[in-house]
Amino acid sequence: MRRFREGRVGVAVVAVAAAAAIGIALAASQAQGRDAEQTTFQLRADIVSRFVATYAAELLHKEQVAATAQLSGTPPDLVAFAAVNDAFGFPAVVLLDANGDALAVDPPTPGLIGKNLSGRYSHLATATDGHQAVSNLALSAALGRPVVAFATPFTTPAGQRVYSGAYEVAATPLAEYLVSAIPYGARAYLIDAKGDIVTSTAKLDETAIHLLAAEDSGLAKAIASGPQGTFQEGAPTYFAMRAVAGTPWRVAVSVPTATLYAALSGPALWVPWVLFALFVLGLVVALVLFLRYMVSKDRLAGLNVELDRVARIDSLTGLHNRRHMDEQILTLLSAARRHETPVGFVLIDVDHFKRVNDTAGHAAGDRVLEETARRLRTLVRAEDVIGRWGGEEFLVLMPGTAASAATRTADRLCASMAATPIDLGRTSFTVTVSIGVSSGTTPSADDLLNAADQALYQAKREGRNRAVNGGEVAIVALDADRVTSGAPSRH
Repeated sequence: MRRFREGRVGVAVVAVAAAAAIGIALAASQAQGRDAEQTTFQLRADIVSRFVATYAAELLHKEQVAATAQLSGTPPDLVAFAAVNDAFGFPAVVLLDANGDALAVDPPTPGLIGKNLSGRYSHLATATDGHQAVSNLALSAALGRPVVAFATPFTTPAGQRVYSGAYEVAATPLAEYLVSAIPYGARAYLIDAKGDIVTSTAKLDETAIHLLAAEDSGLAKAIASGPQGTFQEGAPTYFAMRAVAGTPWRVAVSVPTATLYAALSGPALWVPWVLFALFVLGLVVALVLFLRYMVSKDRLAGLNVELDRVARIDSLTGLHNRRHMDEQILTLLSAARRHETPVGFVLIDVDHFKRVNDTAGHAAGDRVLEETARRLRTLVRAEDVIGRWGGEEFLVLMPGTAASAATRTADRLCASMAATPIDLGRTSFTVTVSIGVSSGTTPSADDLLNAADQALYQAKREGRNRAVNGGEVAIVALDADRVTSGAPSRH
């Protein structure tokens, strides 16, 4: 009997110890789960800040390349100035000399020509000193709406100049990206150094400047104390703040902790942990095998991702290939129908390409295609999609662009190709292109491609080295004699 009682005590002690161990494990698991949710939320803020920084850096680079190529003349070519501005879609632009004096202004403001503007705006002063700069939010006098400016210096035979364009952030992918990048119904803001809201997930009047402290006072106070943490605003709220590299901006996001930790609540999640505690010893071997399997699976998944990326890129030009462009066409046309905005199709064909191959060899032909792709990149906007459509054909998809605006971009490409011969080592070729343009909101991909293709044929018939506007395509299908693949040669 004594041994029986001692045995029961021993069993009870073991049971209590096991229960305590399970309780401690569960409590630790809950704490680790909260830490993991916080880390994931912080990571999303990191990703948003890097995306915005990359967008700004790429836009500044495109500005610098385009300005160097088109605005280095003495005096600057005002027609080229207007064309570059139109290509970027900037509603307001200035061109300064090395001293910060205005050489050109768009919209035209004669009273500003020759005036020193670098002393009025800090981002222009920074650019005049030789550094790229992004501005804080400001109310545009010309537009009556908040804008931010991107200023870049560039070198010319006449000395350094500065090109600076202003954007409405609502007209860029930044606003839409901010909404899609932060889940949970969280609030997200992109703010400048003064605390003004550049863009946000909140519905705000886009004609006015809003201060974060006025719209979300709790978050404004919290980000002044550190990069992440919890603050009380009715209910406990978790926040994260990250600086955007290369700009005076910051990303600030917040979410109620009840929402953030929702997946960790409820007794239903305790049962798997109890079962895990009871069977953990028996599962050790299976876990080891599973981990080995997962390592192999992760490696295979990584290889598949890389193979998919390679499968979407043209190895010669580095542009998107036909497969990826087909997918982008469907995506952009779907968005165009939802938002009732047109998509411009710009179909480009290198003139007499066979003559280059026959005269200088296929290596020279490859060099021509690479240089055509490079010039294309410098002339289109950040949101445009460029791809090699096949052989010596290229396709540019321009969301939110009517045929007339897309044709202006096509004219600039024709001029750029014809103006500068392509160096092929021992020789050089002046290569021209023929371009067909179409645009529409509701037509099918085949309708738009056929319209651009017919316009391209017309450009060839009229003597090449030109762009032809195929116009806005109606919803009724065209009477076309060509489908989207297998077109005859136009060399």
